[in-house]
Amino acid sequence: MTRSYFIFLALTGLAFCTACTTATTLTWTGGGDGTTFTATGNWSGSPTGGVIDKANLVDDYVINDASAAISESGSYIINGGSISLAAGEIQRPGFQGFSGGPLNVSGGVVHQWFLSAGAAATLSGDGEIDLFGAGAAINNSGGDVTIDIIGADAGLTFLRKTANEVVSTYQGDIFIGGVPSVFGADPLVIELGDNALIVENAASGADNVTVFGTVVPEPSIFAFVALLAIPALYRHRRRARDS
Repeated sequence: MTRSYFIFLALTGLAFCTACTTATTLTWTGGGDGTTFTATGNWSGSPTGGVIDKANLVDDYVINDASAAISESGSYIINGGSISLAAGEIQRPGFQGFSGGPLNVSGGVVHQWFLSAGAAATLSGDGEIDLFGAGAAINNSGGDVTIDIIGADAGLTFLRKTANEVVSTYQGDIFIGGVPSVFGADPLVIELGDNALIVENAASGADNVTVFGTVVPEPSIFAFVALLAIPALYRHRRRARDS
């Protein structure tokens, strides 16, 4: 092989490595204006490329500050990178949503209009996501969205959807501990085999509902509990008869 060929390979590799970026972890401090997501002064460390481009995030953003009330004016979509919220709040002052990249919420609340384009959200601890969209609160047109609810205290709220709308439209996007969500004939009642439950936060049949993960004992366990209850019930009836 000629020398020029090796030079070509070296330059090609250099160009490729230059295009590659390595994510860094930024932690919310609120040391800038205390509010704006894209203000670099609100984060510890330096973002890749020196700026925070909400449409093309690269880095991992960690928020663990109960006083944090993070916001961004205008309409936009946060895309790429990863966001982990353990405490605090991400607000939605405009028509805003998340797409692509992991969104991990173990505490605090993420308020958005929608999730779209392959967003992968995980809810654990007492974390909450609430979606305000009256249209497609979960939009799979640009890639499948997944929302995994882990634990009984984490919740996914649809502020402008009914329980039936959530089941009919979004059940396939909701997972409970990595397993597809299962709602019984009545999603508002825990039934055998269910792993999810919907709670109405307003009037019956109205918009504003929250999805929780739950574990229902198998029929054999119910039968075992019933067998244990029979002697106690017999003793109770005997005391009542003898008294």
